[in-house]
Amino acid sequence: MKIGYPCVNETLPCSAARTFRLASYSPERLVETVTANLACLRQILEWNVQHGLLFFRMGSDIVPFGSHEVNDFPWQ
Repeated sequence: MKIGYPCVNETLPCSAARTFRLASYSPERLVETVTANLACLRQILEWNVQHGLLFFRMGSDIVPFGSHEVNDFPWQ
């Protein structure tokens, strides 16, 4: 059995689930937030491999408003 955990690493000082309010949405804010989330996700995955944790569920907040009509960024 492979051991893992869902979404949140409590050891590292970053979060791959940063988001913001819809009222403050802008394409620039979206790109900035997704870039930060992906950078943290990379750190988390590297940490997991170093510690033998080979399962990790990514949360949907990596891309804020990913399915909302306001988001026209081609992220998929």
